[in-house]
Parts: sequence; C-alpha cells; structure tokens
Amino acid sequence: MNLASSKAFKGLAVGSLALAISGVATIPASFAADSTPAASQSTDARTITDKAMAKITQGLPGQFQVAYSKKTNKIWVAGTADRDKHVSTIARIDANSLKIEAVAELPIVKNDKGYQYDAAYGITVDDVDGTVWVTNTTDNSVSVYDQATMQQVWTTAGIAETDPNWIEHPRSVLVDHESGKAFVTGRFFVSAIDLKTKQVEKIQLEGAPDGGTRYISMNILVDGGKLYVPERTGGKIFVIDTKTFKVETSFDTKGNAEGEVRPSDIAIDHSQNEIYVSSQGVKGANSGVSIYDATTHEFKKFIPVGTQALSLDNDEANDLVYVSDFGTGKVGVIDGGAADKLIAEVAMNGGKANDLVVLPNGSVVAVDKQAGATATVPYVLDGTTGTVNTSNKVTSKPSKDKQGNDVPAKTTDIQANSILKFKVTATAGDNSEVKQVTPETREFQGYPATATKTKAADSTAPSTEAHRTVDANGSVANIIQGLPGQFQVGYSKKNHKLFVPTVGARGNLASSLARVDADTLQTEAFAELPVKKNDKGQYGYTSAYGVTVDDVDGTVWVTNTTDNSVAVYDQQTLKLIWSNEGVKEGDPNWIEHPRSVLVDHESGKAFVTGRFFVSAIDLKTKQVEKIQLEGAPDGGTRYISMNLFLDGGKLYVPERTGGKLFVVDTKTFKVEKTIQTQGEDSTVEVRPSDVAVDRSLGEIYVSSQGVKGVNSGISVYDLRTGDFKKFVKFGTQALALEHDEDSDLVYVTDFGTGKVAVFDGRADEVIGEVEMNGAAANDVTLLKDGSVLVLDKKDRDEKVTLPYVLNGTTGEITTASEYTTLPGKDRQGNDVPASVQQLKANSILKFKVGLKDTDASAAPVGITPTSLQFAGYPTVTGVKAEDSKPADPKPADPKPADP
Repeated sequence: MNLASSKAFKGLAVGSLALAISGVATIPASFAADSTPAASQSTDARTITDKAMAKITQGLPGQFQVAYSKKTNKIWVAGTADRDKHVSTIARIDANSLKIEAVAELPIVKNDKGYQYDAAYGITVDDVDGTVWVTNTTDNSVSVYDQATMQQVWTTAGIAETDPNWIEHPRSVLVDHESGKAFVTGRFFVSAIDLKTKQVEKIQLEGAPDGGTRYISMNILVDGGKLYVPERTGGKIFVIDTKTFKVETSFDTKGNAEGEVRPSDIAIDHSQNEIYVSSQGVKGANSGVSIYDATTHEFKKFIPVGTQALSLDNDEANDLVYVSDFGTGKVGVIDGGAADKLIAEVAMNGGKANDLVVLPNGSVVAVDKQAGATATVPYVLDGTTGTVNTSNKVTSKPSKDKQGNDVPAKTTDIQANSILKFKVTATAGDNSEVKQVTPETREFQGYPATATKTKAADSTAPSTEAHRTVDANGSVANIIQGLPGQFQVGYSKKNHKLFVPTVGARGNLASSLARVDADTLQTEAFAELPVKKNDKGQYGYTSAYGVTVDDVDGTVWVTNTTDNSVAVYDQQTLKLIWSNEGVKEGDPNWIEHPRSVLVDHESGKAFVTGRFFVSAIDLKTKQVEKIQLEGAPDGGTRYISMNLFLDGGKLYVPERTGGKLFVVDTKTFKVEKTIQTQGEDSTVEVRPSDVAVDRSLGEIYVSSQGVKGVNSGISVYDLRTGDFKKFVKFGTQALALEHDEDSDLVYVTDFGTGKVAVFDGRADEVIGEVEMNGAAANDVTLLKDGSVLVLDKKDRDEKVTLPYVLNGTTGEITTASEYTTLPGKDRQGNDVPASVQQLKANSILKFKVGLKDTDASAAPVGITPTSLQFAGYPTVTGVKAEDSKPADPKPADPKPADP
C-alpha cells in the first residue's frame, strides 16, 4: 500500500540487502500477457538480474496492512485473525531482521455479546509525532498509538453515530502534516481528521450517499498537495485539494476487458510522469495495473497481473512498481521505465498476498493472509471472561447463521500468515519472459513473551491501573539567586538559553533583559535597554516585562508594558533590532499595556495581549491588526487578557475580568469558541491566567488566581467540546502554567504560597509540590529534556550589585547595589521625596521530577530544592540608546544582527 509520496524515496542510495539468493526461473510472457499488440524488442527493455534476493518468514495471524517508519527503521503490521476480534494486535518489527519486537494488547471493549478487542485493520506511521494510526474498521473508529510505548494516545472509539466526528467503516488512513490532516477512507465519505483538534470534516465524492450507493474508497496517496482516492464501486480516481477539500478532477480507470475494474491502490512516478493504479477486477478479468499520464490523466496502458491485484507501491529511484496479487499470492514487479511491462513475480505462500511497502533502500516488504503454521501468541482474548492469555487456540462466540440457526462456540487453531522481504535489481535485457523468484525460508524468531498493554482492559470495571505520584528519590531540584524584579521567562530550545526580563527598581531605574544558561543557571549577559527622557527631564529605562523567544529568526520579543510598546532583540548580541517605541496613542499600530507576546510563524504574526484588544503584529511589515474580544471596549470595561497559548492554528486567550477563555483562529482572527471558566465557588470570580492544551489526552488546562484563595487552582475542559470536566484546588493564587505532553504532566506556579504544582494530566490531580522561596512563584517554562524552570518575585536577603543601575537625574549608568528613587507624589497627592533603596534579587528554580506508581489516595509529595552557589553577574552588553529622545521605530522588515 502506498502510504507516502512517491517523491519520498527518489534519489536515495540503493543499499545492499543481506538476504540469501533464491532460485530465479522464467515462464512465457503470455502467462501474464501485455494487452497491447506485440512489438519488436525495445532497446529500453529491462529485466531483473539473477541476483534477486528474497526471504520469507512466519508473521502474524490475520495480517491486513503494513507500514514503515523511516525514522526508526521499523515495520508496523495490523492483524486481526477472527471475526469475533479475539485475536488482534499491532506489531512492531525490525525491518532488517524481520524479528517481531513487540505486539500490543489492544483496548478491550465489552458489549452485549461479551468481550472483544478494538481490532486493528488499516495502519500508517507518523514519524513527525512518533505515532501509529490504526483504523478499527468493524468498530467504526480510529486510534493513535505511541510508536515507542504502544500506549494509546487518542481514539474515536465510543463516539455515537450521530456525532459529526463518527466515521463509518474506516479502512485506510494516511497522515499529511502539510495540510494538518489525517485522511481516512470509509463508506460515503473520505474523512479529514485535524491533527491538532481531532475534529472531522467529511469530503463528499461523487455518487454517494445521495445516489443511494455506498462507495468503497480504498488505499490513498498524498502527493504535491493532492489527495488521490481510488473508488472501487464506480471505478474512478478522485483528485482532491488537501487544503480546500474540493475535488479538482476525476477520471475513469480502465482494464483489459468489459466489466468492473475495481481500482484499489495508486502511486505516482514523477520522473516518468505516470500514475499507476492497481485493480482487482472480477474473477480475474481487469486484474492488473493501469497507467495514466500524470498531467492529463489520459489512459496509456493496462498490464495484466494475477487474478486479484490489490496493493501497490513504487520505487521512483529505480522506476519499479510492485503490486500484490491476492489471487495467486505473488508480488508482481513492473518496469515503470519506457517499457511499462511486468518483468518478474515473487512468490509468497500460495495465495492472498495482501499489502506491501517499499523501503528507502529499494527493498520490498509484503504481508499475506494465507494460513500457515499454528501460532502461539500472547494476546488471545477470552470473549466470556475478558482475560488475555498466551495460546494457540481461539474460541468463537455462539452465533446464528443466515437462516437463523444456532451456531455453537467453536475452538480452532490460530494460524500465522507470512512476511516477505525481497530486493530485485533491474538491468538492460530481454523482457520477453516474466522471471519467477522463489524466496528462501528464514527461521522464525518467535513472538514476544507478553503483549504490551495499551490501556485498561475494561472501562466498565474499577480501574486497576496504578496512579502516579512524584518519586522524591528520583527527582532533582535546585534553586539559585536570580535577578531583581523577574517577570517572565522565555526559552530557546535551539540554543538552550533562558531569557528573563527584569524590572528591579521603582521608576524603571534597574531594568534589563538577561540571558541565562539553562544548564548551570548562571547569568551570561545583560542587554542595556533603551533609556528615554521624559518631559520632566527624568531618565528611565524602556523596561521589559513579557518575553518570548523566536528560534526561527534568532530573536527575543519583549513587551514594554508600562511604555505601551513592543521590542525585538537579537538572541546572540542582545542588541535592539526593532521597536514600536514612540508610536503615538492615535496610531493604529499603538498597543495599550502590552503584557504577553507569542510568535507564530505559521500565521506570520506575533500575538500580543493588552487592554481592549489582542494585537496581531505582522512579522514582516510590523503592521498591527486588533482582535476584538467580547465585552470591551463598548461594554465600558477594560478586560485583562493574560498569557497566551498557540496550538493547531488556534490562539487561546484567557481573559481575567470576565473569566472567559477565547479560542481564536490565527488566520481569520475570528473567535471560534468561548469557554466560561469555572472554579470551586460560582459566586466568586475565577480570574483565569494561563492555558495549555494536551492533544494526546484531549484536554485544556486553565490556571486561575481566584480571589483571596477561593477558585485558585486548575480547571480542566474537553478540547473538542469545551465542556468543563473538573476543578482541582491548588494554592491561593495559581498563576502561570506549562505542560509536558510527552509525560502528560502540567506545572502550575502559585504566587500566594511560592510553590509549584506537579499536576498529573492522566488522573487530573496534583501529585507533587515543589517549594521555592516562600512566596511569589511567578512564571514557568519547560525545557527540552523535561526539566522545569521557574522564576519568583520574592526578594532574597543577599545584597545585589548590578551593572545597569540608572541615575534618574543624570542618565548615568553604573554598577551599584542601590538606587535613588525620583521624587514624586503619592495617591493622595502628597510629595514623596527621593530615597535610597537597596537592590534585592529573586530566585530561579530548576527541577525535574521522577515518577512512580502509588495508591490513588496518596497525598502530593513535597520537594525542597538544594541551593546552588551563585557565580555573580556579568557586565552589560547591548546597545545604549540616545538619552534625549525615545528610540526611533526601526524599518518595517529588519534583519537580526549578526552574532
């Protein structure tokens, strides 16, 4: 089955395959004759060399489809051996040795007839997300499993038929990250599952359901932004735009005889500009491969193959096409070059060659459904008790035949199918005969002793799965002196650096942007922020508060909240490269009270929260568009939008005043969904502050500050529907939130107690608390190794000497441990004289928790960090702005400064 663009293997080096040489024979070409009139031997004719290599070994019972992970060099096979779905699995197989490394104990469901597996039929690999997608065809559902652990991470199982996300009889699945969809064939529709939200859109093809006939769409191909769908019933190929879902064109498939063609699979060879379509035909007629011009879709030729040609894949680097024949159990080898001719057949096990895939080195792996040796497998389900055992026999459920007669339960042997791996080399030569390749039998290496559990067996019974908690002995936590006036923290995954804006003194007299090493927590460099002079002749920094890192452009974005501006700095030099400082209030590009900022290269915008609006800054032109949320300014209330979160083309914006979470489309800026956040007491404000999405669990997490301790905690919502699921109390002013989707852990800072919660997303409960400095835990970020970095705003006792203390009267910058405030007035209008104030640092916490299983009633585990020795601050780096006027806005599309 062609599960990837044919362009994927073009130009790859063809390596050798350590397989034994098998016998190669020839038979008259008339056995599978070309349907076109005979011609003289072409000078472009190719045949296969006598060094064809092929091995066959025992596989799994009930093999359906096969997929390949290029990233890990693993084969994945879905197999269901019986109608009662008591023997079903997905298996991970080493692509070199064909050893079965792991088999899964699939989720078990209970219905009115007893127990059965959520059986696997179709399968594809997603190496971007490290997952395997499986169609549970007879259960009308689709599931996703982790490649490494085999844990089920998402499924549509249990969705009602009336739900728009329900898919009837899903057969094949293909993941396409360019469009952000997983495409699934089925009855009536091709379904497009959004990879982020898991919402389903149905693509209507010709003739169903309005025509009254269910069509059967088979294996699919994505190539160049087009989805190619063979439809068996009507014999057409549909070409669909993967972004708009519009059918751009369709064409009829051809055979060599009257009657149904029944196309099954498809591939494209760009070097030959040809489309290849396999077709099953009927009773041997029209079984083979038809060829079409890839530009015009005009029919070129039909090549008969076997009696029920099924799956097809191609090796574009060598212009070879491979097709499995269910009828004869052979794999045909077609020269896709100038000849377009069947040149070889590789035997399998006498019948039912089912699916195949071409590997990057030109080898081919094929699976059949032909019964072979009796197999003892570790995933045989008892349909009556729901228990799983290792056995070579399976017992069917009692049933009725078509006449309504009782059919008693029957115990039968479990029989394995076969896996074939071969490689042929095409060379110039006489192709008048179709060479026959017989594989050598490779000794079977056995099945794993146990099946890997994918989830709890019976969701109707009390869960026996252990709960997780923090393992104090397996956890590491360190705390160190940080910077005065820390606000937010940004992290560069590319450079493994932290960026921290600081406002360490009243009057913006000790502000900077610091770069911190993420391993040692030592401060490496400070940026000398722009200095401005007000109408009173007083100097102050343009202070940074919010921060985010853009690793694509190598920059750091900061919000200068109290100056109503946004600035961009170079990560390496810490030089200012753009700012809208100086833009006046009446200008459309002016942003009032910018708080948080996130850069999104997919939409080409930097999103900034503020009063009245969320602002979208174009990354190229720096022009600003305002996104109006509900309730302001027409409602007369300024809303306070807090931290942002981007996921799957959606911007999640918590709004503190009204307690709502807005979900905004990042391309259209339309509010798609509004969720009213909830807490423990509906009479008290929730005040949501931060948000994260866990796609694998299908949940949204929102931290909320509440009021005087009430409604402080984490609320959980269904990602698809937005429905409220649970509120978990934590601290007295829960603030910033970050999550690790790999481990399903969520981390939440509490400004009130200074602790950080470790929240288990699988159980939706707090399982650990990490101490900080007694209060004011402020912001949090996740590092690439799963460690967590937290800043607080509580002053430490140490005396701090900083290299960027500004004299507000003279504009002079010095290294000092204290600063002098500027004279001013209090809220009552009384004069407040200048005073000397000491500078005090806050703290930086870094920790990584270990986990262990425990009883569900276990209390959260507390962790106290170890203090690290502070190594001091560096000197100031960066640009010194003019002290007599605000910095001019930079050109519209600046380039980051060179390191």
